[in-house]
Amino acid sequence: MLIRKGERMTNSSRGQILLGGFKFPHHSDSSGYHQLAKFINGEYLNADKLIFGNSPIESNKRQLNYLLFEMALSFKAKKFNIVHYLYPEQHLFFSVPKNKKTVSVATIHLDEQWLNRDMVVSKKFLEARRSMFEKLDGIICLSREQEEKLKEMYPSKQIKFIPHGINNLVQYSNFNFNRENLEITVVGSNYRDMELLFEVIETVEKKHKGWRFNLIGLSKEWKVYAAKYSNTIVHPFLTEEQYFSVLQSSHIHLLPVKFATANNALLEAHALGVPSITSNCKGVKDYSLETTLVFNDKEDAINKLEYISSMSDENYSELRKSTLDNSRQFSWEEIAKRVTEFYSLLQSLKRN
Repeated sequence: MLIRKGERMTNSSRGQILLGGFKFPHHSDSSGYHQLAKFINGEYLNADKLIFGNSPIESNKRQLNYLLFEMALSFKAKKFNIVHYLYPEQHLFFSVPKNKKTVSVATIHLDEQWLNRDMVVSKKFLEARRSMFEKLDGIICLSREQEEKLKEMYPSKQIKFIPHGINNLVQYSNFNFNRENLEITVVGSNYRDMELLFEVIETVEKKHKGWRFNLIGLSKEWKVYAAKYSNTIVHPFLTEEQYFSVLQSSHIHLLPVKFATANNALLEAHALGVPSITSNCKGVKDYSLETTLVFNDKEDAINKLEYISSMSDENYSELRKSTLDNSRQFSWEEIAKRVTEFYSLLQSLKRN
């Protein structure tokens, strides 16, 4: 039995599964792919526990920490039957075991184009990183679109789409049924469609005086744009509880993106019962619920916002309840079962 709800087991699993990962500073304590390690019966090697693990993400010390992490993984991985790299894009360039016993798996989170040897890209240790990915026994990707692209890139390798997961989240705040003063929350700026978002904000400022946009996790460039509008609140750094409280008390989570595999903010909104309106992006569709609305342009986005603002209280309450109920398909318990099934498949193929 590989799965256990809650914290991972540590004794019987030694020598079986090793997971290597860490927490990104911008992730809440309840989010991020490293959460998977809590639901897999294996040993978790946490790069944050190494000497420079708490250094800023782009600092030289953090880069040195990734090197130390690779060395630790290289030493430990060959002693396990399975090694799973949770965030390989950040560090993987020599630690994939060469022995025939160990099954190596990595989950990728970002655009896969840099892995293509025909692409000219600027990335540190590029050849080493590409070589390591080519030596992996299996790759887990977080969108169906990316699964197809990787199968073309690695036709003889096992590629599997398995969604990102989300923890069960508790009640952090209440929402006001009054949607005349609509509260819309937008989280993050990475891969976001900034131009479209601020077109929406500008139009809403003129058309709906009572509506407000809560902007969380913005880059410096975004903050400059946001300061031009009277209907935006740019939140400073928030604790997890503060962040979830703002998101849960809003009426809508708005996600304008140009590219996506998984998106933590979307999954968090689901788990808090907040309906989402998202760009018509293939990666996002893998995480959409029946309650998720999709838009194609500025006018469509505003129409969807107006649709939710005009719903009856009864229908809006049901929308939130259905969002919360359907979010459980992305629980880490369910995702971990699918991951361990993939481990078993890779082990079977390796034996043969």
